[in-house]
Amino acid sequence: MMKKKNLSVLAIAVAIFVAAGPAMALPNCSTLPLTPLPPSPGNFNFCGALDTVYCSLIPVAGLVPEIAMFANLVMCETADINGAPIEEEPYVQPNGMLDGQYELGVIAAVLNNTGFNQNGLTHAATLAAFNTNFALLKTTIEDALAAVGYLPLVNMIAPHLINSLSYGLAGYAILGDENSLAALDALVGLLADIGVTPPDPEDFVTMGAWFAPNADADGDGCTNRVEYEAYAALGASTYVANALNPAVFPEGCGAEGEGEGEGEGEIPGQVVIIGPGTVEINARLELRAVTALNGTFTWLKDEEVCPDESGSSLVIERVTEADAGGYRVIVDTGGKALYTSPTFWVTVVPAGSLPLASGLGLAVLAGACALVGFAGIRRKK
Repeated sequence: MMKKKNLSVLAIAVAIFVAAGPAMALPNCSTLPLTPLPPSPGNFNFCGALDTVYCSLIPVAGLVPEIAMFANLVMCETADINGAPIEEEPYVQPNGMLDGQYELGVIAAVLNNTGFNQNGLTHAATLAAFNTNFALLKTTIEDALAAVGYLPLVNMIAPHLINSLSYGLAGYAILGDENSLAALDALVGLLADIGVTPPDPEDFVTMGAWFAPNADADGDGCTNRVEYEAYAALGASTYVANALNPAVFPEGCGAEGEGEGEGEGEIPGQVVIIGPGTVEINARLELRAVTALNGTFTWLKDEEVCPDESGSSLVIERVTEADAGGYRVIVDTGGKALYTSPTFWVTVVPAGSLPLASGLGLAVLAGACALVGFAGIRRKK
């Protein structure tokens, strides 16, 4: 049983933030928001919105420590939370394409180009879809928090959380594929537990014919997923540019069956690590690789191979300070490509440092946090 500390909410929040340490590859939360909220053409940046959510969750994590356990899932670098929802652990199922700079990055590129008009896809239609979805989600989140009396509290300790949540989720709604909509429906469906009617998926304006993983944004005959697998290793900007350029497509794909060739290297986004981002000394730590791939697993800590770890889970029975750092897992399917997770950061804190949940429980989680990928955080028993 963890010991309850007699600390204020903000003091706990500061303690958790300082424990993370500036050396970790985390968003710079010194100035919020990290991107204009709400955005306008020219400054759409879903990556910045997701990182603003992460930074805004710092004080909320002081109230509900389960949030800190899943914080890596919502950071731009690691977010892949729109696979099919599942009812049991690990709860969050990736779809194999990183979200912030990649899937949502294609949408941002169209939104930032006021003259975009290609393959039936236009800037005007995409902007209208975003504005409709943003307004619907913001109203829903505010209603949920107001219903349980926590809207003033959240606005006080995390003033950018509602806008950044609405921003990111509006992009997921635009993706419009079956899995993204099912995940979004499962997330907002949690609001029914606190007496708020969640929006119906049909209420969102979706554009899955262009932006879904198995759609073809530029009409070159190659799906977005195929182009992701070809170009993601070359970086997000290259993938986004090629996904919207009908003249560039992977070799063996496209209208004429040939293209500029595939990128080489480790492909991000096919595997994601889940587990506690903050753990006490002497506690048990388990990190799990979530992926649909079959192959062999290589775990790395601070880019050094963990020689005794070759399964889909990495377990440390008694954590020490030396176990803090960045973890990554590489999956080798036996083909020519290797698939790598984003870095998952683990912070080690003194025993008894993590506070107990203060009773906000589902109210804060469902009303503010669950909507961006915390579907697996359930009411405290």
